[in-house]
Amino acid sequence: MVIDALIAAQAELPAVDRFARSYEADRTGQWSTLIPLTQPAPGHQYRFEVDLDTCTGCKACVTACHSLNGLDVGESFRSVGVLLTESVPVEIGPGPVNQTVTTACHHCADPGCMTGCPANAYEKDPVTGVVKHLDDACIGCEYCTLTCPYDVPVYNDRLGIVRKCDMCTDRLADGEAPACVQGCPNNAITIGVVSLAEVTTPGQQGSLLPSAPPSILTSPSTRYHRSGSDVADTLDGAVAGDAQHVAPGPGHPPLVVLLVLSQAAVGLHIASLVSSPWLSASQRAASALIVVALALVAASASVLHLGQPFKAWRAVLGFGHSWLSREVVAVGAFATAALATAAVTLLTDSIDSAAGVALGLVGALAGAATVSASAMVYVATKRTWWRASLTGPKFGLTAVVGGVAMLRFVTAVVDGAESEQSFSLALALLIIVSLGVKTRAETLVLLQQLDGQEQRTATLLRGDLSETLRLRLGFIVGAALLAAMTALLSFTGGTTLTATLTTSAAALTAVVAIGGELLARSLFFQASCVSVMPGGPT
Repeated sequence: MVIDALIAAQAELPAVDRFARSYEADRTGQWSTLIPLTQPAPGHQYRFEVDLDTCTGCKACVTACHSLNGLDVGESFRSVGVLLTESVPVEIGPGPVNQTVTTACHHCADPGCMTGCPANAYEKDPVTGVVKHLDDACIGCEYCTLTCPYDVPVYNDRLGIVRKCDMCTDRLADGEAPACVQGCPNNAITIGVVSLAEVTTPGQQGSLLPSAPPSILTSPSTRYHRSGSDVADTLDGAVAGDAQHVAPGPGHPPLVVLLVLSQAAVGLHIASLVSSPWLSASQRAASALIVVALALVAASASVLHLGQPFKAWRAVLGFGHSWLSREVVAVGAFATAALATAAVTLLTDSIDSAAGVALGLVGALAGAATVSASAMVYVATKRTWWRASLTGPKFGLTAVVGGVAMLRFVTAVVDGAESEQSFSLALALLIIVSLGVKTRAETLVLLQQLDGQEQRTATLLRGDLSETLRLRLGFIVGAALLAAMTALLSFTGGTTLTATLTTSAAALTAVVAIGGELLARSLFFQASCVSVMPGGPT
């Protein structure tokens, strides 16, 4: 009867349930060739293995990762690029090669993201070796995007934090394949196990692929292979599809303000300390107050850079391994010492007291540590444009230019008539010489025959960033001319007009000098180029 048929039909499992039961019954067999069925032994870890012969660039892995991880629009933990060659060895086959490459986090043995993170928002699983990001601990500073040479961590504007691939560890733990592995129609991506000794041995490293960063930087675990041939041989001379794509990086305005004003504050503090025999009590007090103001504005600007500003306190947790944490501590110590120095100076009208001298020296040491730590924050990324031989002098000279220009302003405005002509001339000459040295350091990349990262930096400075560079050089010339004017005016008569002109010129010198340093630091960020995994053709 009809009613019996309907009752029998209701007793049957829906299609979804039938598929789920069938999938569950055969799950182990289905993924047995794509994922390990046991956890890695001690001294080993999981890794991605990519068969380049079967990767067609369909981006099914990208779609699966995006869908199963619930990522936002425009957010992706996996990407597909391409390597291009003009020819290949005869035994492989004549003609050019267009090799697609799928890439995600490499779960490095020495992960740069974890080493650089100031908030301890990364951990490396001691059993699986998977590098996980702890969303709740992230402060959104984005420093891991700089310390990872593969550009893996992705900043999420909506959440104000960074996120990245965790190899779908929850799925692996349940015997499931990661989203990308399951989504690939050709089984080009699998999960394997590798010995840590294999990925950390310098002699076996090189690079994962042509155009990729040197593996010695972080010891990545991913393995790219081809059937019956060596990847290095078959792709020798290959270049990334986006190799010719050069675009300015983010300017990071809050970091620009932090770096320039903190370094100017350090320069003013040390310049005031060294110049104390030639300064009046009022000039010392004014300098101390300006140092405090600059340090506080710099520290406040740094918080604006964070995606999670209310978690800013976590920035000191990585002091043992992160240069960014050390910079935060150094800036805090300098600001505290500067505030104490200003208090002693105002209360005693003298910095020559034992307390004043001691605080001044502590502030100078903390200031030197601040500039050094700030430089190391960027040197640690291993980017050529940010190497120590360039970054250290740039940051140090910013302290000299900004600090001396501010001191010249103070001496012109406060008890200007008491300033000695030779002292004013010395300050002006120091500004001019420092600006000249900085000009050479900042334009050296344009005067040499370069390749790699610096070639792309030079391309940016000649192209997209040329207007900013010309403006920067204009500020250098303007600051130098204004500094010379203040020196000349100090040798003229002490008329009201001369005093007004001296004060105005000194104020403009400080403004133009600081403005020029802000432009220089913006170029410092925007012109930085780095080699990452191959991208798509542009």
